[in-house]
Amino acid sequence: MRELQEEVGITAKAYSLFDKLEYQFPDRHITLWFWLVNSWEGEPWGKEGQPGRWMAQSALVAEDFPPANEPVITKLIQGSLIG
Repeated sequence: MRELQEEVGITAKAYSLFDKLEYQFPDRHITLWFWLVNSWEGEPWGKEGQPGRWMAQSALVAEDFPPANEPVITKLIQGSLIG
């Protein structure tokens, strides 16, 4: 949860793990942890200069994200992770 403070300026108060993915790049292996944050303190903003916006799950497009994120983005689009 430290990354949320470092990158978007919020402190998660209520959260739960909703997916974990393993992805193999040609030169390295990574593990991605996806968290559902229900409550936080602070106002989210791009502390590292990145743009941010709120959008509906159904408006997500898997191709707009890195390939490693595709399985969880597809689940979000289908509504199978968050009702």
